[in-house]
Amino acid sequence: MGFKKRLNVLLKSQFNHWVTRAEDPEKIVNQVVQEMEEGLDRAREKLLVLKSRLVEEERLLGNLREQISHWQKRAEEFLKDDMEENVKDAVRRRRILEEEERKLKIKHGEDKDKFKEMETSLKELESRVQTAKVRRNILVKNIRLRKGVMERLKVGEEVGGVDFEEPFSVLRKMEDRVEDETEFISLKSVKEKEAWEKEEKLINEEIEILKRNIGRGGSKK
Repeated sequence: MGFKKRLNVLLKSQFNHWVTRAEDPEKIVNQVVQEMEEGLDRAREKLLVLKSRLVEEERLLGNLREQISHWQKRAEEFLKDDMEENVKDAVRRRRILEEEERKLKIKHGEDKDKFKEMETSLKELESRVQTAKVRRNILVKNIRLRKGVMERLKVGEEVGGVDFEEPFSVLRKMEDRVEDETEFISLKSVKEKEAWEKEEKLINEEIEILKRNIGRGGSKK
């Protein structure tokens, strides 16, 4: 029997039925709170995983920026040495890296938003678990005091309307949004002939811009 069903039994069944059950109602309540605390621990672990992913994404972005700068400089050097094919290759490499950087920036922004949302949800979950623990103590006290009272006395009347709000809807939402990803960047390995020709045209245009900039003593930023 799941803890949610156990809790419903605990709150809605007649007190006499509790006493005659094989399971101790006090044990059920303690188990409910324990499962809540375990869920909270899992949520914290998920948050740490996402935090580590953000750090790794920032490291990768830094590496990409360095490589982009490197190939831009190489393109300019090849152009000065009149090495046309090498210029094309350098520009092509730089453009590929720029596309990787663009995709990773989008992913990084999404993960930062997830992290902020999870932090807020985790604080709310911690508050709810703390409230559940307080209410657990009140309910356990009433269970101990009310054992042996009239058979048909309902638990709602005995515990003064004490109830629990299960926080796991928040937890599930958090866990669903965190995916175990092992790759952040993917590139297309095959290009259509038309797309390739378009890319070559763009590269040639950039080379012309480089030539003009170098002729004026500047370079493309």
